[in-house]
Amino acid sequence: MQSAKDIGISSENIACSFLEDNGYRILVRNFRVRMGEIDIICKKGNTLVAVEVKTIPEKWPSYDICDMVDSFKLTKIQSAFALFIANEKGLNYDEIRTDVISVTRKGQVTHYKGVQ
Repeated sequence: MQSAKDIGISSENIACSFLEDNGYRILVRNFRVRMGEIDIICKKGNTLVAVEVKTIPEKWPSYDICDMVDSFKLTKIQSAFALFIANEKGLNYDEIRTDVISVTRKGQVTHYKGVQ
C-alpha cells in the first residue's frame, strides 16, 4: 500500500505530464515558503499559473471544488505565489492565475482553471 506522500508525488507527476502535454512549461515544483506551498508553478504563453494538485476518490463530485481547496488554502497559495513572482526577476507574463488539478487514483485528470 502506498503512503499518502507517495500518492501525492504520483499525482503531482501525473499533473505535470498533463500540463506539459497541454502546452505548459513547468517552472518549479513544490515551491515552499513560510506562508504556504505551491505544488506546481508553470507557464503557458504569457500566463503564469500556480497549480494545486489534489488526489481524489473515483466517485468525488467534480462540481464540488470548494471542498478540495477552501478560501484559506487559496489565500496561502496566492501569498506564496506573490512571493515567487517578487523574487523571480526577468519573468515575463501578462496574466497570473491559480488552478486546481484533481487526479484520481486511476490517473484521471480534471483541470479547473482560474479558481478563486
